[in-house]
Amino acid sequence: MYFIALCMALLIVFFLQRHIYRKYIFAGMNYRVTVSAEEVFEGDDVYIYEELSNDKALPVPNAKVEAQIPDGLALRLLTDDGGEQLCRSVQSIFVLGSHRVIKRRWRIKCLRRGVYNFGSALVVTNDLFGMDTKSKRLIDEPAAHNRVVVLPKIVRISEEMTPSLWLTGGKNTMRSIHTDPLMIAGSREYTLEDPMNRINWKSTAVHNQLMVNIEEFTRRGQFNLVLNMQSRSPEKDPTTPASPDHIERCITAAASLIDHVADEDSPLRLYINTPPESIEAAYIEENQTDDLNAKRIVVTRLYHGKRDFIDALRLLADIKMQISVTTEQLMDTIAAAADYYCGGGDLIMVSSYIDARMLNFRDIMKSSGVNVIFMLTTTYTPLSQHQLRDAEIHYMP
Repeated sequence: MYFIALCMALLIVFFLQRHIYRKYIFAGMNYRVTVSAEEVFEGDDVYIYEELSNDKALPVPNAKVEAQIPDGLALRLLTDDGGEQLCRSVQSIFVLGSHRVIKRRWRIKCLRRGVYNFGSALVVTNDLFGMDTKSKRLIDEPAAHNRVVVLPKIVRISEEMTPSLWLTGGKNTMRSIHTDPLMIAGSREYTLEDPMNRINWKSTAVHNQLMVNIEEFTRRGQFNLVLNMQSRSPEKDPTTPASPDHIERCITAAASLIDHVADEDSPLRLYINTPPESIEAAYIEENQTDDLNAKRIVVTRLYHGKRDFIDALRLLADIKMQISVTTEQLMDTIAAAADYYCGGGDLIMVSSYIDARMLNFRDIMKSSGVNVIFMLTTTYTPLSQHQLRDAEIHYMP
């Protein structure tokens, strides 16, 4: 009789605790992720802090948390032999008492530029006897604390890019015939052709002869950067690049060029054939035209030097793998209003390929007084070297 009563009591306890855990196990359970840095560069590491809290009196005997890392990021895990392993998911097991919070830190490697949000995890729990498994996906709503912007990688243009022209001999430079009196590069002896207002009296006193300032030449116009989102012509899917890796290299080249131009403090504007609605509105300006193709092109504001450098990189980080208009439509739109789009400066086209249509575009823009420079991230082209002999092309290996 005593044994039967004991069995009945155990059954009552078992079913009672199962009912309680089924009903209340996820009540008051919250999942939260915070990041150690809001912005990093591609290839850098960032730490995330995973937090699971139990805000109720009922303890959680076993909570298995599986966190998914967004594509483009990877967890850095140490292996038994002291090496490293990169993975996109990790499981954590928590034992939570009543009104307890547990935190864990993970090291994340940023493999690709982009805007990423953490905060989603699948939580699997059991009752006290481990015989009633329940699962639920807990979500930490996207916000600043779980958001990281991975800026594109920067390479040194002068070291990584190989020009198709000027391998030896002279090289054209973008400068005006006028000098800037605020940009002093030293001093030299006075000549009869020098104006009196260039005399450097301190240097004259030191050398005991008339010395004049050497003034740097002012740079001409602005730069206009065209980022081609097509990886080939034509694309199999006109709205998506067939080779995203080629476009990522184009974005890296564009970011590197922006960095190079920022060092020279020259103004720069970007044109991208990707849907404007896919980019955060703060980074772009509305195209003041009735042309439907023009309205489907991303046009940025004019960036000036280092103070706007980071905003341009944020825009490149926010680009999705989407195509709004074809390369031909993009070039036709720019050629139809060369003065509006180029503003008297050179036009640099970053692309993963070059074809005859692009060379025709270069000739059309040249007749409008605009020099077109190509920056290629691959060596693919259906054209012969004879056709490319006059084009200024920079190759990214």
